[in-house]
Amino acid sequence: MQNNLINHQSVFARFVNATISRLTVTARLLVITALFGVLSGCEQSMSISDEELLERIEECLSDSLTPGMAVACGNYQKECKRRGKATGNYIC
Repeated sequence: MQNNLINHQSVFARFVNATISRLTVTARLLVITALFGVLSGCEQSMSISDEELLERIEECLSDSLTPGMAVACGNYQKECKRRGKATGNYIC
């Protein structure tokens, strides 16, 4: 009788450990998915025309860019690529 009780306890302990492991993995996946969703929401399209985008990219061709302008130019390039993928019209 004592031996049966020990076996039942060990089966229960293994079940609890397996359940906790699955919950931990699931929680981690949910956190990663949520973070990905939040970060991908940061990517927004610019509300400027194609012509204005081209003008701003041409301004980026100068040799003396401030650090802020360099970041803006990178964003203009990303927007240009995004529009090209969306429409098939690579204007830049």
